[in-house]
Amino acid sequence: DAICNLRGVPATAPLARKLKAVDEEFHHLLDGGQTAKAEHVQALYAWKSKQATQDGKVAQQAEDETNTLGQAYLKFLDALSLDQSNTMYNLHVGRMLLLQGKTTEAQVRLQLSVGMNPKNQAARFYLGLSMAMLPKGPPQDRLGETVTFLNEGVEIVLPQRCPLAEGSSTQSQPSMHSEDLWRLSNLQLLRGFQLLGQLLAKQDPPQGCMSALDVMHNATLLSAQAMCEMVHRGEVYRQVEWMLLTSHYQLLEHLTAKQSGKEDVIALRCRDLSGLIRACSIPQNTELLVMQEKTCQKGVLIR
Repeated sequence: DAICNLRGVPATAPLARKLKAVDEEFHHLLDGGQTAKAEHVQALYAWKSKQATQDGKVAQQAEDETNTLGQAYLKFLDALSLDQSNTMYNLHVGRMLLLQGKTTEAQVRLQLSVGMNPKNQAARFYLGLSMAMLPKGPPQDRLGETVTFLNEGVEIVLPQRCPLAEGSSTQSQPSMHSEDLWRLSNLQLLRGFQLLGQLLAKQDPPQGCMSALDVMHNATLLSAQAMCEMVHRGEVYRQVEWMLLTSHYQLLEHLTAKQSGKEDVIALRCRDLSGLIRACSIPQNTELLVMQEKTCQKGVLIR
């Protein structure tokens, strides 16, 4: 903020203007021969630019020791240092590494967790998630395993939601979020459903697994239900809101790829998604603008 003020950009300015101010300061220092200070500003720009994406924001929070997520990660590391063979400690460290975007390191921890207790359904789901989140996707020789593990998560969550929809649930709620990794406010759970839909769209679903379209519909529905259950409209609410938008967009792209006879449905979805984007509480950013532009383009082309 100090650099932004120096460049005449207020603290309330959009992120894009702040990044431009930091970039101007970097070039000013570089042209003035102040290389050390320029490198520091460049590192600040890289750190600040992560806030332009929803995943980048969460990764920063999970790495920041002053943030509750970062503090939780340190506590899980402390526990793991006392007992390296504990399944749950490896699971929690693995999922925190996923939040930080360190998928390879997370996969090592989650593989250990599954190896210690192959029946731990949460560990299996997170291992599948870690493989699906690899930069190049899951290894070809583990593609079936990834789909199976993610699909097991779907089969756990959907039966849990049915009694809640009917208003007949008598289950007691866990006292801590870390005790219930199947809650809808767990963004990694919704992310896993999205990735499962993407993987199934590229292949025939294995026996006993829903189609890609059904998985995407359920990911969208569960994201909407998660928003309805949120009490406060804070950062987590906006993250769930982003998950809802990306789920709708993923479904729209899938329908567009197989649009024969579904032009009217696609046009309606383009209109509705465009309305959702305009009404959302997420501050304007590049990802949101790109999604809105592509949605409008699809709506125009389908007509």
